[in-house]
Amino acid sequence: MENRQPQRYARWTAITLTGVLLCLVLMNLQEFFVIFSLFTKAMAPVLYGIVFAFLLNPMVNLVDQYLPRLLRKKIKNEKRVKGISRAVGIVIALLAGGFLIYGLFYLILPQLYESLMNILGNFSTYYTKVESWIMGLLEDNPELRASAEKMLDEIYGKLDSLLDPNGVVFAS
Repeated sequence: MENRQPQRYARWTAITLTGVLLCLVLMNLQEFFVIFSLFTKAMAPVLYGIVFAFLLNPMVNLVDQYLPRLLRKKIKNEKRVKGISRAVGIVIALLAGGFLIYGLFYLILPQLYESLMNILGNFSTYYTKVESWIMGLLEDNPELRASAEKMLDEIYGKLDSLLDPNGVVFAS
């Protein structure tokens, strides 16, 4: 008969350690999220690479499926055929991915620029509406209203100094 005691103890030890770890995380939740945020920032390039490779892999496999048939007619070494086929597949997939990203930027950036110029062109209108709304809220408190009006004028001056008369951002 087989002794199952070590497996049983190992399972209970794992459950207990998991419970203790969960309690420690819950008791120090804010620190856990700070550490988790730092970890995800550090691992972001690796994760982007994994996603990019996952998305381009079907194209590499497609090229790798059909190109060896053509290469076998010219090259007799099977290992070399596989290597060339894989390299060509990777290059084609990277070029296709690059063109896709370029196309997305080509479509999005002009729209973004147009929207930004529209927002900047209507800046004074937006400021006037926000100022009248804030001043309406502060009608009952003249001291706070004067302080808010002074701060709003400072903010408007700083934001307006970033714009030149032609609507170009960050002129200074």
